[in-house]
Amino acid sequence: MNILEHIPKELVKDGKVKLPSFCKRIKIDVGLSHNAPNSQAWLEKDDELLVIGIEPNEDSIKTIKGLTKAPYKAQWVLDKHYIDKRFFMIQAALSDRNKSDIFYKVKNRVNENMEGYDMGSSSLYKPKHLEYEQSEVSIFRLDELLKLFDWESIPRIEQVKIDAQGEDFKIVKGIGSYLNKIGYITIETSTYGQYEGVTNELQVIDSLMSENNFEKCGWGDDSTYKNLRFTDADFILL
Repeated sequence: MNILEHIPKELVKDGKVKLPSFCKRIKIDVGLSHNAPNSQAWLEKDDELLVIGIEPNEDSIKTIKGLTKAPYKAQWVLDKHYIDKRFFMIQAALSDRNKSDIFYKVKNRVNENMEGYDMGSSSLYKPKHLEYEQSEVSIFRLDELLKLFDWESIPRIEQVKIDAQGEDFKIVKGIGSYLNKIGYITIETSTYGQYEGVTNELQVIDSLMSENNFEKCGWGDDSTYKNLRFTDADFILL
């Protein structure tokens, strides 16, 4: 298994990530659902930003590309013109180990009133009540991607957002030593008991981030942590 096989060819040169000349900042969006709302919000506010989106569900990727119809109309939908220009997708899952494993692809059951559930609920954990299909997915540590960056041209990652339906804590651990190069990390801290075997505990996540010199600066279903190695002036958090 090699994550290079999953990176769009436009971003690869001589076995490394080659960034376009316009790129002054990078953000990473883990867990895109069917509309990549965070990526859209970031990109439309910063012309010098490049976003790498990571999503294991091929149905979500097809919907983002406009190849299939979205399960419901969302407020934020990725502008297709960004794709392979300022927004690049990697079809893979993330965790704290490199492996292949079962992926539970949730079937869309959302009506026009947004009642039900959609592909954004797909997970590496077995759903307790949602209908799903099983498939095999390639899983990588995030540092497998980060070690391919030219850190002299891009000395840091502005932000990593993680919404991975229970796998968030393991994904953070899979960043490894590159944690000190990330300005902000936002993670989903609750899955409301939807899946079997999810062990994310907010206190454990808070402790890990504190040990790595991050300070909590946002609360709720998603928690945001700020890297204290940097000042506010170093980053654009949108």
